[in-house]
Amino acid sequence: IYAALDDFVFKGRTPWTFRHSKKDNECLERADSYAPISYPSPDGEITFDIPTSLYRSGTNHDHDQPAHLKLRDDQVVYDQNMAVYD
Repeated sequence: IYAALDDFVFKGRTPWTFRHSKKDNECLERADSYAPISYPSPDGEITFDIPTSLYRSGTNHDHDQPAHLKLRDDQVVYDQNMAVYD
């Protein structure tokens, strides 16, 4: 209902913002505190493989477009974050 209100009535210009009391990174938990999710294989009718889903989403960008997020040290992602959150 909120999405319809925002989209059709306010045309994406709602005069308020939802606030959260914590920073996003404070809400993350370690991956080992969750059970792994078992996803079914794509069936080609309701669920699709990733390239098909991206194509149908209308995402439009050059494949060699540079990333907008710049990391000072790429190795930190693998050494620290992947071990905890993947």
